[in-house]
Amino acid sequence: DADAKAGFQFETNAKLQDLLTDFRRHADRGLFEKAIEVLDRLDETEAEGLLESDSGLLLPAEEQVWRLQSEMGGELREAFRIFLDAKAAKEFAEAVEAYDGTGGSISGLRAVYQRYFVSRVGDEATNLLGDAAFRDGDFARAARMYQDVLDYHPDSDIPAARLLLKLGVAQSRSGDAEAASRTLRTLRERHASATVRFAGRDVSPVDALEDLLPEAGPGADAAPTADRPAGSLPDVLKPIWRHQYLTDQSLATLRQSEQSYYYKGAVHFVPPVAVAGNRLAFNYYGAVSALDVRTGKLEWVASKPADAIGKMSNNFYGLTTDAYGLSAGGSGDAAVFVSREIPPDRFNYWRVGAEVTFFRAGDGRKLHSTGGSNRGQSEWYHLGKPLVVPGGRWQDHKTYVLAVKTEGATEAFLRVFTGSKPREIRLGRYRGVQMENYQGRSVPNPIIARDPSDEDSLLILLDEGLLLSFSTESEEVSWGLRLPANPATASSNRVYSNQGPTVANTLHPRSSMLIDGATAFVKDGEWSSISAVGVGEHSVLWQRRIDALSQIVGVDGRRLYVLGTELSALDRGDGSLVWSVPLPMQNGGLSCVPLGESVAVFTGRGLYELAREDGSLLKIHREVEPESDGGRALRVGDRLVTVSERAVTAYPLASYDADAVRAELAAEAAAGDETETEESDDE
Repeated sequence: DADAKAGFQFETNAKLQDLLTDFRRHADRGLFEKAIEVLDRLDETEAEGLLESDSGLLLPAEEQVWRLQSEMGGELREAFRIFLDAKAAKEFAEAVEAYDGTGGSISGLRAVYQRYFVSRVGDEATNLLGDAAFRDGDFARAARMYQDVLDYHPDSDIPAARLLLKLGVAQSRSGDAEAASRTLRTLRERHASATVRFAGRDVSPVDALEDLLPEAGPGADAAPTADRPAGSLPDVLKPIWRHQYLTDQSLATLRQSEQSYYYKGAVHFVPPVAVAGNRLAFNYYGAVSALDVRTGKLEWVASKPADAIGKMSNNFYGLTTDAYGLSAGGSGDAAVFVSREIPPDRFNYWRVGAEVTFFRAGDGRKLHSTGGSNRGQSEWYHLGKPLVVPGGRWQDHKTYVLAVKTEGATEAFLRVFTGSKPREIRLGRYRGVQMENYQGRSVPNPIIARDPSDEDSLLILLDEGLLLSFSTESEEVSWGLRLPANPATASSNRVYSNQGPTVANTLHPRSSMLIDGATAFVKDGEWSSISAVGVGEHSVLWQRRIDALSQIVGVDGRRLYVLGTELSALDRGDGSLVWSVPLPMQNGGLSCVPLGESVAVFTGRGLYELAREDGSLLKIHREVEPESDGGRALRVGDRLVTVSERAVTAYPLASYDADAVRAELAAEAAAGDETETEESDDE
């Protein structure tokens, strides 16, 4: 019974879920005719909601029917063809007549693909759908159609070399150069001497695809050579500027308070940051400020970090990353920063929820806040880092925040802010999860990101490995995936220790998600595992065990980087471990920065620069904040920016041109003087 499970519950269509169970039962018993009858009922039923398969996929009924077909064993597939081939052939002939190959109706072809995919005409219908999608410029869908024929119709009469050529062209046109290169390798290995009819002429598929793909140059993932030095940092890192946002007195106050149970770990807090144009903002316990990233000049201050520290007491319930976040969106005058915080004047209130505040990036003007006059218990607990989808003006920006409502944290909502009263879209409910307050709460930090397979959709990662794709047009979940748990480690990973590197990890998110191309790399805070999800194809590509306190911090064309108490590089194709290097992490598990042939990590003993190829230590830049416990590092233009528990500092990369920067700033200053003069003349 799903209702008896603890954690986040996503509700499926119970009636259709029963039909799915009936299909599996009949198929397992060899009652193929009954299984196909149930499949027909599933396909003909028009109903809302999603169904969950044995593999954890949450899909609409029609897509589940297609999946059930594609996964059929040999005997069941043959029975399907015996019962339904004649009907499929008739509907396919009608569909081809309606589709004349030049833009006619494809609804009939879609119906054949959906209902009779494994029939003897299913491959032809799928191939024609791929051609139609290619003609319409939907290259990603075209690639999926051609791949479906290759994967699930091994007996197809359509030449595999021709399908692979069309697949490679579609992948290249969709921008997935890596996938197109893999397809080219397959053609070389299996069909090197083949000739196919393509674009009205006989061609070699290998030669034709090679001509369409760009030549592989020495990109960022190439191994270091004698002519290409490893690393992009100067031998000695000297700050361009440093902004110490915490005074020595504030730091001393925090350190003296370390004996307090509620204060423990507060001194290790590294503020979230966001970048909008030339401004970098940081959020220190709800005190938001912005710097000019080129000069380090303090542009504006919404409230001072010292003021936040002054409001802490022995009942400091705001000590958790779940309550703090910072995002940026828009450009120019329309740029905004959106913070998530417990306001300092509510630090010491019981069961207080976080708020979301909009700031104009240019001058820090507060545009909107969810806060009200209530200073007691809060109905809402905002959890996820805000995701800002840009618009023309700040009011047109859509900002998405996952929130949990009611004192018992029973309802999960996606809140959409557009400058007016936020809309609330219910996603599901929590059961058996204690969420009394932020201190010690047991729900990991959820994550919201753009869905790379659909520009109008979001990916939402909830706890217990539940990944949902949410359509912003229909405002409904279009599909989902419950990631498989690692059996050996599917248990609570709560860390309350305040000793060693775990101090910082209690203040940093346990869940992480990084999207690159059509793949989402997911680390769920509930389990000690990491997964690669094919977003477009709705599947788990691979999964492996990983340290519970690790986070995904970077990805390139060959590697996925995971950071905890050590930095590990995984093969992004299959998840295998390439190399792993222990690091002196205290404020660990935050970030790594790709720098040409190296990656850099800001540790408690300086900035470590490691070779991407094998993880070998290239250099330790101990001059980088030696008094700090480490923290975040990010690349902003030609600068490396580090964020510690006390300061924000910018260092030059090898491409840094100080004279060019000074000239740019002087030109801006001159333009500003001219504007002021013109305004004075107008007055």
